[in-house]
Amino acid sequence: TVIALVNFPKRVPVKMMEQKFHLYLDQVSDPGNLGTIIRTADWYGHKQIFISPNCVDIYNPKVIQSSMGSHFRVQCTEIDFDNLTQNFKFKQILGTAMSGDNIENIVNIKQSLVVMGNESQGISKEILEKCQKRITIPSFGQTESLNVAVATGIILHHFSVNA
Repeated sequence: TVIALVNFPKRVPVKMMEQKFHLYLDQVSDPGNLGTIIRTADWYGHKQIFISPNCVDIYNPKVIQSSMGSHFRVQCTEIDFDNLTQNFKFKQILGTAMSGDNIENIVNIKQSLVVMGNESQGISKEILEKCQKRITIPSFGQTESLNVAVATGIILHHFSVNA
């Protein structure tokens, strides 16, 4: 058994870290998915993820366990979407959806925000309406959707390597 005593970080003003593009997670509710997204972001060198206030708690034990230590290297910043987009300028805001522009056709993603949605309902209607473009991962099979952690991994890989 391993036990750790840690202090929760104090809330400080949100600062934008420099990285190729930014992620915003809207209403991700499964702790295993959030932890996996944090771990995958770390794999691709992302230092910051923005999360909506209605996402699962980033200190949930399953989030911590599934992130496998990446929560020490990736800053998860809880912030309301409107607050984020009003205080920081993004070149474009891309919402992931079941139908949209193929990610293979998206170029020049620098300084953009990519929004990932809830496991069963996707991005909330209010936020999706504020996205300038909808993007999708092309499907070659017959399953109806991807797990949000898997979809985020594909997005991170594609845009980290190609865009």
